[in-house]
Order: sequence, then C-alpha cells, then structure tokens
Amino acid sequence: MEAVREYIADCRDRQGKSGYGLAPRTVETYEYRLGFLTAFRPDAYLDEIDLAFVRAFRRYLREHPEDLSDRSCYNAMQAASTFLTRNNNTTAKPVLRETCFPPKPVIPYSDDELMNFFSPCDQEEKLIFKFFLHSMAREREVAFTEVRDILFDRNVLHISPKPDKGFRLKGKRSGQAKNGRKVPLPATFVATLKEFCEGRPSRALLFPDAQGGIENHFLRRCKAIAKRARLASWNQFDLHRWRRTGATRHHESGVSVRKI
Repeated sequence: MEAVREYIADCRDRQGKSGYGLAPRTVETYEYRLGFLTAFRPDAYLDEIDLAFVRAFRRYLREHPEDLSDRSCYNAMQAASTFLTRNNNTTAKPVLRETCFPPKPVIPYSDDELMNFFSPCDQEEKLIFKFFLHSMAREREVAFTEVRDILFDRNVLHISPKPDKGFRLKGKRSGQAKNGRKVPLPATFVATLKEFCEGRPSRALLFPDAQGGIENHFLRRCKAIAKRARLASWNQFDLHRWRRTGATRHHESGVSVRKI
C-alpha cells in the first residue's frame, strides 16, 4: 500500500536531529503495526477503505497465524485508525472503540522473590536490577543512564534526555521530556555505584552492552536470572514490575502518591 509507505516516510521526516519530534522507536512501532494493514491488502487504495474493509481487517488480526493477543490486535487497529485519520478517513474510529483488551495487572515482587532472585547474581547483575528497583526507571531510561547522571554528593539520580543520542523522555505535558526528573537513591547503594563507576568518563553509559553500546536485553537478562534462581514464576519476571515494586515500597514507607 503506497499510502502507508508515504506515511512512514513522513514520520521519519518528523523525527528531528535535536531529539524532538517523533522518536525513532515510535516510527519503528508505526511501521511494524501498519505492516499488518499492508499484509492484509497489499494492493488496496485509500478510497477503497470503508467500514466493511476495516471490519475485515479486524477479523484478519483476530485470526492471524501468529495468534496475536487482544492488546496486539488493538495496537494494530489503533495504528491503522491514526493513519487513516491523517488521510481524512475516520472509518476506523468506531471499529477501534469496539476493539478492547483486558488490563494487565502489574504485581510488585515479594520480599522472597527478591531475595531468591538476587542470590545467584554477580556484582554487576545485582547493581543493574537494584538500580531498576531503587530508581523506578523505565528500561530505556536505564539503558541511557550515564555516569554523570548519578549525583553522588546528593544521593540523587537525574533521569535526563540525551538529544545527542536520540533519546527522549516521556512526559511532554509535565515538562519531564525536556528537563528530566530527579530521584533520591539510598546512600549505601550510591556508595556502591560510586565504587563501580570509579575511573570511568562522565559520559560513559552506566550499564552498556558487551560492545560498550546501548544495552537492549535487560528483559532477557532478568528472565535468565530468575530461571537460574529456580523461581517457579521466572517467566513472569519483567522490567515494569521493578518499577511497580519500588513505587510500592515508597508508598508503604509513607511517601505520598503525588510525590511518587
């Protein structure tokens, strides 16, 4: 579908070199999700897309050989609706409203799960996932954290955008996307981080991959450790649960929800 290719090309033009505009991963996500639409009817034209077409596309997603989840079907429908709306076609909007998915509960890790998880970890693995726990940072925020972001004298982490590396933060309305946010860290943990960072340049990544670049496999490492620890629920370990666990612990210790 030529119109989809033109739309993706336009999205790439909107990325910007300063770190603003559309994020590279956003464009990749659009391309992946709209790939279902082009695979459904590769030779379709925009003026052919009516309500029957959109409903047939939804059925195609539901019966897809990859056995797509309800959330994946919704995401593909949402991308198609956004694309069509951009081309002055609102046909998909009512069908999107009818498409739903169950909410995914995020359950914090228990103390026993944490103790068992950390037992087989080496020093770096402990640092990485305790960093996830204490910072409550998102995966990409951890991946782009640099040594200079740890304010060792104040026991604070400055989670900040890195426009020169094409990394931005969520939170345009709150101003976080531009200014970042500061998170207090336990003093004993900061002391361990300081020793870990000794002699490293200020712009060095805190937890790079084996080649010194951006680490893209934190989730894989998390599950591998949980499996190594013989945790029955190893496959349920994910990165967002560290964020939820950190927030839950703050709340239980008396920190207000607004502050968290």
